[in-house]
Amino acid sequence: MTDPTSPHGAIIIRGARENNLKNVSLDIPKRRITVFTGVSGSGKSSLVFGTIAAESQRLINETYPAFVQQFMPRYGQPDADLLENISAAIIVDQQRLGGNARSTVATVTDTAQMLRVLFARAAEPPLGIPSLYSANDPRGMCPTCEGIGQVAAMDMTAVVDMSKSLQGGALLCRGFEVDSWWAGTYFHSGLFDIDKPIRDYTPAEYDMLMNLDDGRKVKVGKINLTYEGVIPKLQRSLGSKDPETLQPHIRAEYDRVFTRATCADCQGTRLNAAARDSRVAGMNIAQMSALQVSDLAALVRGMDAPQVGPILQALTLRLDNLVTIGLGYLSLDRESSSLSGGESQRVKMVRHLGSSLTDITYVFDEPSVGLHPHDVGALARLMVQLRDKGNTVLIVEHKPDMIAIADHVVDMGPKAGSKGGEIVYQGDHAGLLTSGTLTGNHIRKYQPIKVQGRASTGDHWRQAEQPARPVGDHSARRADSGVRCGGGGQDVADPGLPSCGLSRHDHHRPEPGARIAAVQHRDLYRHSGQCAQGICQGERRGCRPVFSQFQRGLPGLQRVGRDLYRPGASGPNDYPM
Repeated sequence: MTDPTSPHGAIIIRGARENNLKNVSLDIPKRRITVFTGVSGSGKSSLVFGTIAAESQRLINETYPAFVQQFMPRYGQPDADLLENISAAIIVDQQRLGGNARSTVATVTDTAQMLRVLFARAAEPPLGIPSLYSANDPRGMCPTCEGIGQVAAMDMTAVVDMSKSLQGGALLCRGFEVDSWWAGTYFHSGLFDIDKPIRDYTPAEYDMLMNLDDGRKVKVGKINLTYEGVIPKLQRSLGSKDPETLQPHIRAEYDRVFTRATCADCQGTRLNAAARDSRVAGMNIAQMSALQVSDLAALVRGMDAPQVGPILQALTLRLDNLVTIGLGYLSLDRESSSLSGGESQRVKMVRHLGSSLTDITYVFDEPSVGLHPHDVGALARLMVQLRDKGNTVLIVEHKPDMIAIADHVVDMGPKAGSKGGEIVYQGDHAGLLTSGTLTGNHIRKYQPIKVQGRASTGDHWRQAEQPARPVGDHSARRADSGVRCGGGGQDVADPGLPSCGLSRHDHHRPEPGARIAAVQHRDLYRHSGQCAQGICQGERRGCRPVFSQFQRGLPGLQRVGRDLYRPGASGPNDYPM
């Protein structure tokens, strides 16, 4: 372990009183890994995020012109007597990445540009420049779906009522009301009998109403308006928009009129024909992006192309980092908005690993949350890499394996809320174990795994062997398994690596009469083509009222972060499923 006394100075904090902090004063060594521990609510986040990171962000924002500052997040000055030697902070939290349909794992991690350069230099037939392989560039995108991979299919029954006339309100979409400007172009065009039902229109009249778009002008009152058929007007004003960015009332109209379907021209690849026909190692760039990151890394590593050696090396390193951090099951074309909070945090981390910046303060919020123990060690090694590049790493963490990599530990406590906000220990990891704090005592405590399970004690659930039906969706390959439905006082755990198919397998409905309780987190729905798992579990209906009956609590208490459900439950008041 590196000596926690850093020759590069320290972040100096004196008299911090943010939230529940009680005049906290400490020196945090720079270019070292400092882990902040303590029970939830003890003041860790108030010190790290509310004081150190907030002051760094505030000082950086003040360097911009006043006009720019009004568009940036605003940070108040933390309540502290003195804050010195703070470097630029990058907060890598668990906030989901979000973004629209054009934002993918590839664009977030910068691997998209690396792949484009690879294809521009090594593909056959060559296209010459990297941007021609981009679905976000007009020269590379599919002209039909405009680089989205999906098209908006229109439900005509939601657009026009064939039994009504134009004057009677045949056009059903928002903005096409009888007294609207848009409807006025049809009324005053002279092309239609506005009192005739649409079903009585000739094919030529119906086509003009729906599809005509020749730029002709129509005088409505004293204004000349451009005539535009109903379908092209809806496609332009609504169908071409990303539904995720629409305001709620506009999104409701979009969902009523349009459905999303895979683009027939590009088959969801988002690229035009020229980009799809250009290949490296027999694959186009869309096919490579659809591979699992672990498979793509193996493919790139095996390429023999001296003319693109440096880009292959950089791409391999970036992909290997994704695999190392436990994200090898993702594909580069995965939309960033579909990533969970934990996945988002690790994707951001990989992006920073490739940065050329040094002497940065990286702030992490429980980066190991949701990780299998197998992956925690890999995550710890990446933290060490960040430190070794000359950066200061601050981590709020609970897991012992992550605490063990610390050069310096700050344990907050002694308890939570008004009983916390103090530093109960600071020093190295070895000293934490003998400090007598709640954290130190917990890490030292050895809890052996039970070899013999406890016997059933209750009569709420009957003992039964529940057979599972074959499972074959998503990453859970065709697998048969059974789980014993225990009696009262027994728990059934279903372990496995992240994204190995646990949740997909668990979501299968059991046979009628099965009595199974399950706790499931919404963020666990991920996919991997290399995992198989098996269990039997039911649907999430009516879970909270039943669960609360047995716990004598309120249904809302079972709401935080989990879905609890129990098919076929029978208890004080049997709840129908």
